[in-house]
Amino acid sequence: MKGENESKHNPAKHWGHIVQFMISHLTSIAFPQGQLNEDKLRCKLRVLENQLQACAQSYSKECVKKILIEMEDQKQTYEQKAKEALQKMLEDKLLTEQQLQNSQVSHVLHLALIQSNCDKENTRVRERR
Repeated sequence: MKGENESKHNPAKHWGHIVQFMISHLTSIAFPQGQLNEDKLRCKLRVLENQLQACAQSYSKECVKKILIEMEDQKQTYEQKAKEALQKMLEDKLLTEQQLQNSQVSHVLHLALIQSNCDKENTRVRERR
């Protein structure tokens, strides 16, 4: 099964099979005397060349189609990863902003507590006088 897949995806093996096919067809065109009929041979050669050209064009289109499909899959994968990365960055940004806000609130409360303690201390100092 692996060999079949390799020959389907390996252009060198594919062309090798086509050339072998052409040679076997060309050598089978012979008169009983063993001589090749030149006209028949040329005609068959033209037909085989046309088939080879059509096969080459078809094979190229299949390769291009396969590559385009793979590229589209990669594009979708990259887009999904980019969306996930952006989502993560947004979540991190929101978390950081929340932490900053909490820190600011904490500092304000801490400063208010310090101010309150200072005010109490000032009041005690005044009362002692």
